[in-house]
This record gives sequence, C-alpha cells and structure tokens, in this order.
Amino acid sequence: MSREEELKKLLTSYVRAEMDQIQPEEMDGYDHEFSSRHRKKIQKVLRGGKGFLKRISMGHAARRAAAAALIIVSLLSVTQISARIFGFRPWNYNSSFEDEYIMDKKEYLGPNENISIDDENLLKVIKEVPDDIPEGFVQKKVKDGIVSLSAEWERPDHAQIRYCRINLTGSMSMWVNSECSTKERVSIAGYEGYCYAKDMHAWFQWDDTMYCHWLDISGTENAKDELVKIAWSLYQQPGE
Repeated sequence: MSREEELKKLLTSYVRAEMDQIQPEEMDGYDHEFSSRHRKKIQKVLRGGKGFLKRISMGHAARRAAAAALIIVSLLSVTQISARIFGFRPWNYNSSFEDEYIMDKKEYLGPNENISIDDENLLKVIKEVPDDIPEGFVQKKVKDGIVSLSAEWERPDHAQIRYCRINLTGSMSMWVNSECSTKERVSIAGYEGYCYAKDMHAWFQWDDTMYCHWLDISGTENAKDELVKIAWSLYQQPGE
C-alpha cells in the first residue's frame, strides 16, 4: 500500500470515528413533535414525489462524496514538502489545561509508533537558530546548553523574537502560556503545532522528531505570518 493510500485510509478512519461520536438524541430538536397538519403535508409530498426525492438524495450523496474528496486533496496539498505527514505527531503525549496558571500542559509518553523518526520524508532541523528574521531585528544572544538552545532578537522599538528548543525524551513535561485571544492548529514543516495569539503578540509550540520548539514574537504586525516564516527557516537550505 502506498503512503498516499495509507493517508487516505487514516483520514477516512478519522472522519468515521468523528461521525460515530455524534449522538442524534443529544442534538437540539431531536425530540420535537410536529403537528398533525405538518405530518399530513410531509406524507403528501412523499407520496407524490418519490422519484424527485430520489434524485435529490443521489445529488446530495454525490456532493458529499465530492466534498470528502476535496478535503483529502486539500490536505494532501497543504505543504510543498511531505504532504503525506501533514499534522502528524512524532511524539505521543497527554494534554491538559492548568486552570490556576492558564497554561496548556503536555506530558510526553514516547515516540509515535505509527511513524519512524528515520523516515526520509520527515524534515529535520538543519540550523542551530532560525535565519529568516524580519528586517530590523538584531540578534542579542544565543545560549547553547546540554539539552536545550535559546536565542533572542530585538528591534530598536523593543519588539522581540525569542526561540527555544529542548531535546525531546519520553519522560518530560512542557507548559505553554494559553492566556490568548485565539488558539489554532498549524503545520510547521509537516508537523503538528499550535499558534497562540493576543493583540500584536503570537507564539508557536510544535514538536518534530528531535526537539520540542517554542517561538515567540511581540510588537509586530502580522505576527503569525512572521512566525511561520521564521519557524520554517529551521528546516530549509539557504536560498530555498
């Protein structure tokens, strides 16, 4: 079975699992009782338009199938590289929310057994620090520790960029500030991540096969777009 077929099978299984969780009896209006007058009108329509309703049903089914195909095709074309691993988690973890501190917590359990970290389709970090930094920012410092690395950039107007990565193991936890206006799923080099944003401040957290990454930018317009470019530069050869 090809990787494309494996991904389609995985997506199909995921959609079916999501649909199986729908409980019609819990939906608004499930126990609504129509009036006798309304039921008589419906019965009349059904008796006189079986063929018409059948054609409508077939049309709806075709549109649903087309929509499903569009979703799969869209997912496969999200990134130019390794679209087959879009949104994949290289590490398994338990997630929770720390209400007292307004932070998301991840407890890592170990590598995802469904993929190999040696897969040639998985992009690897090839730089110590990002190099696609917006104009005007000057690198302030880089700290390279035994299991972590961090770097900072600053602009004359005090806008800042901060990057940190930690070597991943199967027995560590990470907390991310979730006091934000929006939180959304993103894809960085094909890996699943999350973007938090509030006003002119945005921060990413994502994992690849080797590292847990955290990237932050403040005091900048289009903060999310800038973070995407900065994060991607870790995996790109110069000039790409």
